Amino acid sequence: MIGSESWNRHHLRNQARSMGSIADSKTYYLKRVGRIICPLFFLALIVSCERPSSTLNEIYFTPIQPDDELDSPAVYHGNNEAWIVVTGKGGDRLTVYDANSGKKVRVIGGNGDGFSQFAYPNGIWIEDDLMIIVERDNHRLQLFRLPDFEPLGFIGETELAKPYGINVLHDSKGQLDVFVTDSEYVIDKDPVEVHGRRIRHWKLTVEGDAISHTLINTFGDITGPGMLYEVESIFADRQHNRLMIADEQENVIKVYTMDGDFTGIILAKGRFAGDPEGIALYKCGENDGIWIFTDQSHDGNRFHLFDRKSLKYLETFTMSQTTNTDGIWLTQKPTGKFNDGVFCALNNDKNVGVVTVSSFKEAMPHLFRCDG
Repeated sequence: MIGSESWNRHHLRNQARSMGSIADSKTYYLKRVGRIICPLFFLALIVSCERPSSTLNEIYFTPIQPDDELDSPAVYHGNNEAWIVVTGKGGDRLTVYDANSGKKVRVIGGNGDGFSQFAYPNGIWIEDDLMIIVERDNHRLQLFRLPDFEPLGFIGETELAKPYGINVLHDSKGQLDVFVTDSEYVIDKDPVEVHGRRIRHWKLTVEGDAISHTLINTFGDITGPGMLYEVESIFADRQHNRLMIADEQENVIKVYTMDGDFTGIILAKGRFAGDPEGIALYKCGENDGIWIFTDQSHDGNRFHLFDRKSLKYLETFTMSQTTNTDGIWLTQKPTGKFNDGVFCALNNDKNVGVVTVSSFKEAMPHLFRCDG
């Protein structure tokens, strides 16, 4: 006779299998094919009645880097400099650009598993002078102190399998909450265990050059609508206790609490023509603002806007030349000569298109002018 805990775990495994929720190789590829065919119908309906409300013009593009397969940008605000740092998963390195002009400043890294070396760097987050890089194929996070790119250490080497996205934010005690997505393959593994560890949550403390970290939660629903499949981008909103998680297999945004519980809310169902990719939050005060969700496509690259508080769909905008966008980054801090900040979006894996936050306010004042 098995105990109740063992029975429950055994029952959940069987339930997951019986519901067809195991992403084995056949199911996975059938779903991928379905994602190509089914959106054609929805796209015809959605695009016909919901054309982008605005098209924003880029103020500049960074130089083209055809071999780096760029993935995600982040902005650093220094005392004497403002940079855009971009991960290159194909070149196993980072590229730094001047945020005023887009000119290349320097390149960091190369392939390897040591300090300042990378293996498929994709996710990136910059918080004050701390930069964290997600390395999919080194199965870790690598931490740096800016502006000198001084390596501080690693996190997650024993826990992460196939990490992608990252979000970092301060708590009330001076620590950092670090959320990381993990799209570990399910094939030949226990689906209950794999789907149950799609998200990792660390508490991080940085004092000088010393770091300390504790893994405080690992989560992901293993059955039902909150189950997480192919997860990449993630973004937390502490004021509303929400965690936005992009699921590229189901083409939706699933909303969890920061404690790891599925809220039952699924955003943009049937709205994404391509993959849901980068996520950003435009803040108006403590509680109001706009969520920006990237709809990655070669032909119809778009950005969907949702109300921060009500989660109601608002509008969709495009950029005039930027396409096939992976990561995005929005800063409302003065960035070089751009007093209202900038919005950075990857352009077809090769460079970064940049628009000013002022252009948001001019094109969509009813949404982006916080004073109304």
